[in-house]
Amino acid sequence: MISLFSRPLMTRLRHLAGAARSYVVGALSMLGLVGTYFQQAENSAFRRLSLAANEELLSLEGRKRLPGYLSDSLNERFEQLSHEEQEVVMLLAYVARLARERDLNFGRFSRPEWLPRFGVRDHLNDPSGKCASYTLILGKLLRTSGYTVRKVGLASSKTGERAQHHVLEVWLPDAKRWAVLDTIFAHAFVDGAGHLRSAAEVRADWGGGIKELPADYDVESFSYACLYYTNWQRLPGFGIVEAVLPGADAWLQAHEVALPFVIQLNGYGWIGTLAFGAALLCLIVPWWRRRHASRRLLVTPRDDEKCRHDAEAGIDDPQRARMMIEDGHAKG
Repeated sequence: MISLFSRPLMTRLRHLAGAARSYVVGALSMLGLVGTYFQQAENSAFRRLSLAANEELLSLEGRKRLPGYLSDSLNERFEQLSHEEQEVVMLLAYVARLARERDLNFGRFSRPEWLPRFGVRDHLNDPSGKCASYTLILGKLLRTSGYTVRKVGLASSKTGERAQHHVLEVWLPDAKRWAVLDTIFAHAFVDGAGHLRSAAEVRADWGGGIKELPADYDVESFSYACLYYTNWQRLPGFGIVEAVLPGADAWLQAHEVALPFVIQLNGYGWIGTLAFGAALLCLIVPWWRRRHASRRLLVTPRDDEKCRHDAEAGIDDPQRARMMIEDGHAKG
């Protein structure tokens, strides 16, 4: 009876595995190229969008029209803001105009309904109508314009359930502080001195000091008292960290530790990077295993038992050992 693990069969299986590995590496490399291409196309689309926004912001007609897309309270206090704050608020108004008029014609391509939105370009071409789409669009537009941004989540004050609403914080380099922007309501909070508030400042006064809210704002569902910078509890393995270090999530939120928003703003780029990494891993692992097996065969003469085993396998010298391992003809 021929053993299932006879040398000819194992040799065929090794050759089959090598061929399958080649196909997998080719497919992953192709996926990496596609992801990189789509990411570059997305960046190009947002550069064009940024140029179009700047043209509208600099025109007299745009300066008169865009503030009308802001919330009533923000529009009333727009002139009190500094030049830097007015610039980011005008970009907020520009995205609000795109959202309401559906004027999203930059880099449009046909996307099947069943295909998820992997990149911000997908939200730009086919927004979901929810806060996540417009927060990503504004975040990408601000980053393309040279600003640093981060996403802030709001939870329900009744149930504590997270991911009820998302807003955006932009770093103002001249003022050296954060300012929160609510894309779906085209709203921002202005303090008594006429400066934009950060999310932490809004949270501090959320009990009774905040009055300039849009008319249809759900105070209980979109509560700044329950804001968070990253939903760490959704990350795989964070439950173990929480068990070992109780209160880790509360400490991270208190110190405003957040994952870089750039990860979500470059979805296709990460797909391409991970695909290229997986392809490289498929090449390195077999090479490392062959190299490790060759080193195991390089034994010292004092290892009599190992020498006897190698002699029975027909291995005479290290060079021949490497060749036999690579060709898959060595025994043992």
